[in-house]
Amino acid sequence: MGLDRTHGEHDLDARLARIAAKLAKGPRRPDRGRPTGEKTAWPPGSAPRPPLALAEVEAFEKRHQVSLPGPYRRFITEISDGGPGPSHGLLPLSAWDLGILEVEPGILHQPSSFGPDREYGRNWWNEAWDNDEDPDRGVITVVSRGGADYTFLIVSGPARGRLAYVNTDGHVPPYVTEDPDFLSWYERWLDEMTAGYKLMSFGENIPGTQEDLLSLLGSDQSAARRARAASSLLSLPRFDPEGTPALLASLRSDPSPAVRSQIWQTAGTLGLEDFLPLGADALLDTDPDVRGVALRALDRLSHPDLVGLVRPLLNDPDSEVRWAAYRIMVRSGALRIGDLRTSLGSDDAKTRKDAAYRLRHLEDPGRDELLKAALTDEDADVRRYAVQSVRALEAVNLLPMLKRMLRTETDKWVLANLRCTVPELDAVGLTSS
Repeated sequence: MGLDRTHGEHDLDARLARIAAKLAKGPRRPDRGRPTGEKTAWPPGSAPRPPLALAEVEAFEKRHQVSLPGPYRRFITEISDGGPGPSHGLLPLSAWDLGILEVEPGILHQPSSFGPDREYGRNWWNEAWDNDEDPDRGVITVVSRGGADYTFLIVSGPARGRLAYVNTDGHVPPYVTEDPDFLSWYERWLDEMTAGYKLMSFGENIPGTQEDLLSLLGSDQSAARRARAASSLLSLPRFDPEGTPALLASLRSDPSPAVRSQIWQTAGTLGLEDFLPLGADALLDTDPDVRGVALRALDRLSHPDLVGLVRPLLNDPDSEVRWAAYRIMVRSGALRIGDLRTSLGSDDAKTRKDAAYRLRHLEDPGRDELLKAALTDEDADVRRYAVQSVRALEAVNLLPMLKRMLRTETDKWVLANLRCTVPELDAVGLTSS
């Protein structure tokens, strides 16, 4: 099968003929109930397009002072200029600048800074511009994946011929695929589609079998690549449970929080209940991302003592972990007044703020006592959330306290909330009387 081909193959004629034959068979998915090898039609608008005349490509190259990578050049001149492909399909060459923010003369001739051996941080976008590494240089857009997500073909620079997955808002670090050229990447898409892979994240997954990915996860020197191997398991047509022990071993031994987080994400998505006994330790992990992802995974796996594990996290130092813990406690109906009393007594203002917000979900006679405490908190955000909770609960009995606050409150945002809440509660009080 095509998934087993050698990526170092240099016989372009043979590769192009193989791809043309696969395209001619149409889109084939094993879950469609069709006999293997049955020819099907590409949906309207996504069928192969007429190839470009060589003269048009040469004119493009002359105009932009660039030579397109050979495998891509032959594809668009011999097979299809755009057409079937990942996400919304391949773009024609004429749409090369879709997603390019600043099209300047000679931009394709300038070397791209993207490369397969680079690891990009969360602030990569600002760093690229600060370091004069314009992400628009030396790339053409071959796929629009929706929103600000694009697949670029690198046409100049050390990584020429490779594909880069880029978010032009800078929200997600870029990823240069492991496929050595356009044809390898494109044929992999055809083969994974036929094999029943989950294609939502095509190209961002590392190619290979489950055995390949687990081996990489347990041995690769790069933490980023190990994490991507763990996420790539989710693209497989099926995860064989026999691989679970290897996944567990990697979770126990990997020093990288990013890898541990991704393993928990994978385990939760795949429904691997063998991970349940490790849940308590995961929620004590020193890294907040691991705690948060593990918490969501244990929720998906329906841990039998989920409430007991979650309750301490209501006072977690990380706000996202606290918020996830509150959601679980509210949904399960397990949130108690003692939980919020403890949180409102915290030295951390953000913890108190979260608790003030969650008071609206509490059905308990002692709730008003906590609301009053939150309304007099030294932190303005806590007071603001407390006013919002009083409003949501229509706690008319606290109206006199809110009116006094109107005369003494100095924070403009708390005052804005009071000015909305007091008239509403006055109206509620008149209606009920």
